[in-house]
Amino acid sequence: MGARQRISVALIGLSALSLSACIYQPARFADRDATTSARDDRPIRLPKRRVFLSELFQADAYVRRELVKALDPRRYPDAGDVNSLDEVVHSSWFRAEPTEKYGQAKEWADGPPQPPFKDLKKAPRFGDPKAVVFEDRRGLRYERVDDTKDRPRMRTAAAAISSRLVYALGYRTPPVWVVHDEKGQRFAATRWPLGIDLGPTSPTGRRGDDPNDRIDHVDRRSLRAIPVLTAWLDIERIEPRMLRDVYVGKPNRGHVQHHIVGLDQALGVGRYETEIAFAQDPDRKRKNFFLRMFSMGLSPKPPPLLPTTRWPSIGLITERVSPDSYHPSPPLGPLDRRDDDDDYWLAKRLQRVSRATIARAVQAGQLSPVEQNWLFRVLLIRRDQVIERAMQQVTPCEVLGIESVAKTKLLLLRDLSTHSTPSGQEHYSIEILDQDGKRLVRRATQTSSADFGVPLVEHVLARGYVVSKIWRRGHPRPVEVHVIHDTKGTRVRGVRH
Repeated sequence: MGARQRISVALIGLSALSLSACIYQPARFADRDATTSARDDRPIRLPKRRVFLSELFQADAYVRRELVKALDPRRYPDAGDVNSLDEVVHSSWFRAEPTEKYGQAKEWADGPPQPPFKDLKKAPRFGDPKAVVFEDRRGLRYERVDDTKDRPRMRTAAAAISSRLVYALGYRTPPVWVVHDEKGQRFAATRWPLGIDLGPTSPTGRRGDDPNDRIDHVDRRSLRAIPVLTAWLDIERIEPRMLRDVYVGKPNRGHVQHHIVGLDQALGVGRYETEIAFAQDPDRKRKNFFLRMFSMGLSPKPPPLLPTTRWPSIGLITERVSPDSYHPSPPLGPLDRRDDDDDYWLAKRLQRVSRATIARAVQAGQLSPVEQNWLFRVLLIRRDQVIERAMQQVTPCEVLGIESVAKTKLLLLRDLSTHSTPSGQEHYSIEILDQDGKRLVRRATQTSSADFGVPLVEHVLARGYVVSKIWRRGHPRPVEVHVIHDTKGTRVRGVRH
């Protein structure tokens, strides 16, 4: 065999190996019920308070992580805080079964602060550095944030409304109330801390002094999906100070909880204040880089145009969700690993938040009836946009169960997307694979109903473990449903989007 022939044979062998390495190998789920709780509330010793150094965070966010992303070709791992049904479980980070009735949680049941108020002369833990820490007559501690003089009710309303909406989604966040002091001045009172404040949550690794913290924070879906939240509520910045650790319970008998705080910049308030600061900056520069470059920095400063809104008590939030809303600043580690299935999960949660819940949250801002009606409508419109965008990236089908029809098992699915074709007929491609990734069945189906079934024929179920992959036409990612069949029956053991 000549040298050229030997090279050809070697190339063919390498090609075969590379193709075999690319064969799809589905994950296999254990024959167990899905976990519903992380059980991360076991008693631990009181951890040390974490000191946040802004300089180190900036260096990590803008230098180290950017270099790692550019040089590390590995695919980011899947979220680690989800169960076999692709749901985030109940934990100290997230309430898997959130209640829309705030009074059922103790910190909300305590209600707003009760006068007289006592200024504690202490520095605030989060939010506005000018906030005032005070106690009410019951000895409960709050942090006070006032409105700006030129925008009455704007910041206080945003804090009260957004805290309720974030809580309704399942995130842990302290209650915020709009109240008036003895002089009749309006302010937002945040109940904090709800235990012992341990400082900002690390956006990357775990707490070394918390044995319950077993998943790297960059791999938590509840954090990866935050851009869906910022897009809906028009939050320009998610700063490290807004993610806080708090120790709840008696010392050495409690555990750590993780909260989102300082939401007074939501509903376009942060963008409004950024525009105001730019307009009032005497050294402001034109945003057009090329104009600055070709004029050698001598181009005239842009005119000080002050932002205007329809309602002085509402920020720059509009009916249109800007793509920039999905990229809050500064860059946090979990947001770098965000994937389409993370967005879909939170969009699915957002879809469950009722109109009545949104209406009650808007009422808590104590705006005028006209302003409430306008903001309520805008939040509904933005919600629909955010949900539809997320559901276009995956096949948004949820498993309803398995039903026996004659001698065939039907895998029942529900399509959660609100978008439909003009004809009303939705088209799906279906593949059924065995546990080794070998295709057993391939078919197409169409239906005009959100609920439909995928037949699992007998010769497929005889394999014992099959994977159904369903694509909705026009959607790039399928939903995978893993089914086990044995003497105990037929049951779903795993779902991936």
